Amino acid sequence: MDEKLKVFEDKMQKSYNNLLEEYTTIRAGRANPHVLDKVVVDYYGAPTPLQQVANISVPEARMIQIQPWESSLLKDIEKAILVADLGLNPTNDGKVIRLVFPELTEERRKELAKDVKKHGENAKVAIRNIRRDANDSFKKYGKEADVSEDEVKELENQALRLKVDDRCLFLGYQEKAYRFVPFYDIYASPSRSEGFGLAIMEAAIYSRKVLCSDIPIFRELFTETEVCFFDLQNINSLVQAVKQLEKNNSFGLNLNKKWLSSFSPERMASNYLDLYESL
Repeated sequence: MDEKLKVFEDKMQKSYNNLLEEYTTIRAGRANPHVLDKVVVDYYGAPTPLQQVANISVPEARMIQIQPWESSLLKDIEKAILVADLGLNPTNDGKVIRLVFPELTEERRKELAKDVKKHGENAKVAIRNIRRDANDSFKKYGKEADVSEDEVKELENQALRLKVDDRCLFLGYQEKAYRFVPFYDIYASPSRSEGFGLAIMEAAIYSRKVLCSDIPIFRELFTETEVCFFDLQNINSLVQAVKQLEKNNSFGLNLNKKWLSSFSPERMASNYLDLYESL
């Protein structure tokens, strides 16, 4: 089971890494050497990344300077940059190539915003598809889960009715469920009773937004600026709590600060040491 799970984890992580790479290559108003990451130069007949045949520096805020290890590569590098269609015009003085980034216009800012949104949406679609594939795969293991087949089927049917089946993954009980936490947008804990909010602490480590039932133990541990409470008996309360989390990114950050200041291993060890020394 762990090996099958890791396949989907790796795919999700790859999609996330690809998104980061896409963002680093976006050409904004300041010189960004990463726009050259995909530029390939014909080096003695072999396609070679530009970084392996030249020194790339940023002498000014809006300028990239490229100095090839061999001066004979100047024309090949210039050609490779033009072929890459970066929207930049290289200037070649016979020793180095310079790329000057124009100042951002309002039109260019709007284009950049569209590009960023497009890359983000593509990544979301990719991860949703991976979740769907994982869901199909793990259906085969429903009998091993900690819920009955009827319960799993009811959840799947409800997801279909709500048209969110491409974003739902029913895995049942997992021994190492914490591995999913970094991929959550919101972590929900609809418990009726808890001895201690350990699962929420795992979400806090990754600065995840947490939605939890309004029960005494959670009220004792967390404030309304760290988690979003909802009434288990009131569906509207749940809806409003989700909307509040969507609009406010500070919940996850505040929860992580609470974990660091009160519940991290270092803090807990320090607290116990203080207690023992006071006895």
